[in-house]
Formats: sequence, C-alpha cells, structure tokens
Amino acid sequence: MSEEICEELKTILKKSQPNGFMGLDDNDLATIREKSKNLSFDERANLFVCFISAAGTILYDAGGLFKAQIKIDDKRSKASENRPLANIKFTDGYKARVEVIDILESVRNDATLIGHPAILFAINQWQNTLIWEKYNKSDDVYSEVYKIANYVFVDQYIESARKNLEAIGKALLEGSRRQAIPKEMALALKIQDLGLEKKNTYLFVAWERLAAKHIKQTEELGERIDRVEKYLINLPSDQSIKLLDEFPPEQQKYGIIDATISIYKVIDFLKTDGNKFVFHKSDYKSQRPHWKVFNNAYFKWFFKKEPSTLKKYKKIAKKQDIAEEPYKANFMGALPSVNVYQFVYDVFSRPLVNYRPPIECSNRKADSHRFAELIDQTDTK
Repeated sequence: MSEEICEELKTILKKSQPNGFMGLDDNDLATIREKSKNLSFDERANLFVCFISAAGTILYDAGGLFKAQIKIDDKRSKASENRPLANIKFTDGYKARVEVIDILESVRNDATLIGHPAILFAINQWQNTLIWEKYNKSDDVYSEVYKIANYVFVDQYIESARKNLEAIGKALLEGSRRQAIPKEMALALKIQDLGLEKKNTYLFVAWERLAAKHIKQTEELGERIDRVEKYLINLPSDQSIKLLDEFPPEQQKYGIIDATISIYKVIDFLKTDGNKFVFHKSDYKSQRPHWKVFNNAYFKWFFKKEPSTLKKYKKIAKKQDIAEEPYKANFMGALPSVNVYQFVYDVFSRPLVNYRPPIECSNRKADSHRFAELIDQTDTK
C-alpha cells in the first residue's frame, strides 16, 4: 500500500517548482499532506525534491521529514532493557505516528545507517554521557547512603552508554559482513560482466579462427597463435577510434567487439592451457573443440575453477536476489567522491530496522511516560 502512495506522490511532485506553492495546486498539496502521514521515515525521504538555483540549493521536504522528532529510549522502558531504541515521531499536533527503531540491529543490517539522524543522535547522547561522566557521577557525602538509588538514576545509564558505543562499533563491522555479496553471486556477476558467453568477444573470434579453414598444416604452435593475434588486432572494438563502417567488410561481420576479455588474455590462454586446442605434434590438423568446451576451458584457466563449479554457482546465484549494481573499487584511479545531497538522500531513504510496527496514538500519549507501555502491545490504536 505504501509503495502505491509513494508512486502517486512522486507523480504529483514532478510538477514541483521552487515558488510559494512549489508549483502545486491546493488539491495536490492536500493529497501530499494527507497521504504522507502513512509513510515511514525512509519513504518520506524518497519524496525529497532538490532544486539548484542561483540563490543556492533548495530542498523541498514534501513528506515533512525534518519535522520528525527523535527520542532515545535506553533502559527507560521494558523493551529497551536489552537494546537501545530510537522513537521517531511524526505529528500534526493532535495525532502521532511513532516508529520504534532497533538502533544496533539497524547498523548490523546496514553499516551506512551509522549516518542516519536517529542513530547519530543516539551516539551523540552516549558520547555526551561519557564526556560528562565525572560531573554526573555520584561522589558526594550521600553517595554511600543512597548507593542503590544512585545506580538506578545515574550509574546504570553511564554504564549503558559505554556498552552501547562499544556495541555500535562492532555492529558497523557486522553490518558490512551481513551485506557481503555471496561468492556464488559474485562469480555469476563477474562472468556476466566479462561477457564470457557472448559471441562478439575476442575469445569467440579466436575460437573461430582455429577452424581448419584458417589453419595452415605447416605452421607450428607459435605461428598459429601469431596469426590469430594479428587477426584480432585488426578488428573494430569498443576501444577503437574508427567507426564500424570505416573497417573492411570482412572485419565488420562480428560487429563492435566487446574488449572486456582483452587480446592479451586470449593469447595468454592459447599459449598456456589453451595450446592443446591450437596444435598437437602428432596431428597437424586443427584441434578446435566445440565452443562450449573451449569456453569452459577458458573459464577454468581464468578463474582456476572447474566447469562443474560454474554450473553449481550459477544455480545457487539464481536464488540470490541482489538488486544493486556491483561496486567496482578503483584503487588506482580518482578518489571516491559523491554529491552531498545524493549521499544524504541515499542514507535517509535506507530502511531502518523496526522493533515493532509503527504506533499510532494521540500526540499527548506519545509525549508522556506512559508511551513506553505501548511498545510491547500489539494493538495501539
């Protein structure tokens, strides 16, 4: 249901303009106001609209995200005795909708959420508690007399702050581990990116050039490989300066060659594990196998894995749903960079881990100490 609401509101927001009414009429504004009340923090963040103007960057917070109020529940309720929680409240002044967030589990689930306002606010609270520990700690003449009371009202929160900061550091690493792409999917994506199964590659053309009609019986291994290499060098590729129609017709039949598998790698294969497909002393004829055999042999040589492993990994990878594009770390190139707005948008729109479904109640109850009683209840309307 919320996905439909988001799409409806995004359609309306395409009309936005940076003026008094953001380019929208009264009906549009009323629809945005009413329907965004049912959206979560990350869904509201998805409604951000950014304008770059001569006066600076204008951010239209259509979902009223910046009106949200964050409260940290750390050992203040029964639910937070074993985990720190963050309560994110949206209100119109009368009714409130409160998201109860499991702070540590959110970071364990996605390390990037360390930059989410609800989690940064929790870290800020714990940090300040420890910075002012000596000020808040009970060390006066009454400390021993009221030892139990002092622990309940002061010491337990200081101890909790210390443990939570340690836990969030561990959660960061755990978050990266949980998000790690499985080896099967990683290999399947590599094969896809390399284009190992395509037929507009140097690997496929090299296989074709090993056919008997292209081989001279008098040639030795090195001569045959050199002939293949010279042919590959003259083909149009996605790295060529010239256009396809500027090449001779014979060289155009494969179209633009995908050079992801380079000529160097193909020739290196033919000189090593692939040489058995090029030449054999006892038989000077072409040794070319079927394309699938040749392709599997290259795979085995390149990845040092058996074709049976490829089949197994592919089968498993089909069940692993990965929506994101592979992140290709560039250690030798330009430094990683990002637009500030884009990064903030990305972090804000990532879903947090909810401790329970959102609580809908009066604003008065949401602000009272009795709100803690609602956290473990299933029916809170």
